Amino acid sequence: MLREIENCFIRHGFAEEDVRVRFRAETEENYQFLSAIDSFEHLPPLVMQQASIAFRQHHLEYGAVVIEENVVGTHFIVVLEGVVEVTSKGRKLSELGHGTVLGEISLLSGIPTTAAVTVLSREGVRILRMRKGV
Repeated sequence: MLREIENCFIRHGFAEEDVRVRFRAETEENYQFLSAIDSFEHLPPLVMQQASIAFRQHHLEYGAVVIEENVVGTHFIVVLEGVVEVTSKGRKLSELGHGTVLGEISLLSGIPTTAAVTVLSREGVRILRMRKGV
């Protein structure tokens, strides 16, 4: 699977060596991070490898919307660095950070989200995000 994804980037004009080095480094980093989270630590190695490939790293700026309230989820998100704020109907519910898993209930159930999540850290947040259907 990893080689198929790398080849797709190469076919679209990305330099082969850059793709292989960067993609493998990010996948390894994802694997190390996910295996340290309670929700993932007991998954078999093959499943962990597939999840590590499916998740992509993103940086979101202060104030960015991570999850909208009252919409059906399209992404499974894990917070790597920084803090997010959870609100419902404009009321602050909590602040969450490193290792927090977001969006999984709406993504799997098809039920709209019950809260909004926005970036609270001034320096932004780094997240892992996997879209539905991957």
